[in-house]
Amino acid sequence: MKFFKYIVPLIFIFSTQVKSKCGGPNILMIDEPEALEAVSPSSIKVSMYDKILDGSNIEAYKTHAKNMGNLGYGAFDYEEIFFDKVENDNLKLCAHIAYGKLHETQTVGFDLAALNSFIRAKTFFEICPEEEIDKRFPWYDHICNFYPEDGEIIEMSNKNKGTKGNHSNAVVYSSAKFKDTNEKIYDCFGFGTLFNSNFPGYYTEAVYGYICSDQLDYFSNERIKNFAKSVGVYGLAEPNKNQRLEFHK
Repeated sequence: MKFFKYIVPLIFIFSTQVKSKCGGPNILMIDEPEALEAVSPSSIKVSMYDKILDGSNIEAYKTHAKNMGNLGYGAFDYEEIFFDKVENDNLKLCAHIAYGKLHETQTVGFDLAALNSFIRAKTFFEICPEEEIDKRFPWYDHICNFYPEDGEIIEMSNKNKGTKGNHSNAVVYSSAKFKDTNEKIYDCFGFGTLFNSNFPGYYTEAVYGYICSDQLDYFSNERIKNFAKSVGVYGLAEPNKNQRLEFHK
């Protein structure tokens, strides 16, 4: 048990900008927003799949932080993919998946309990007001980048659910609906998982993401469980061959 005091449980809101809640201090886990480089999606290791993603517009970014931004926890790799579908000027789908890898594995790790807390709908789907730092990210004007004036989150799940991934990894998920200013409703679920344990309850690699679709009730519990098996990282926890994005086949 003494070893636990040397393991620093990271706040798991480990996207490139980290906040404990709206209005909280900005904590960057990369060197700077401008460090995110647009890359070919095929060069990204993280992956997820459902047929609803087929035909999406795709943007991909990645970077390497020398000392985990302003957290000071050592080298850190980060990458992410954005998906969207627009038909006849109508937004049909938004999705995002992100992956982070810690290189300093002796003193820090992603915390499984913190992941579960982060994925709770009340936290995960919180829509924060725009801040100046947001404008520095390359995806600032992405069509799926929502702010409070764009709509509201409704019907949030009270508790997380869990299932198993393709590599016996625990995948936790929650759900909510997004109602835009035109009263259009999108069904959403958020998910997260951890790979490569460096100590009981702690891991060096983490994945999280979400999918929102105007196909209401599309993601049944059974479909989400099947989707969870597609969440993986090439070279570490690869998805089944029949559950791969087109650019990864």
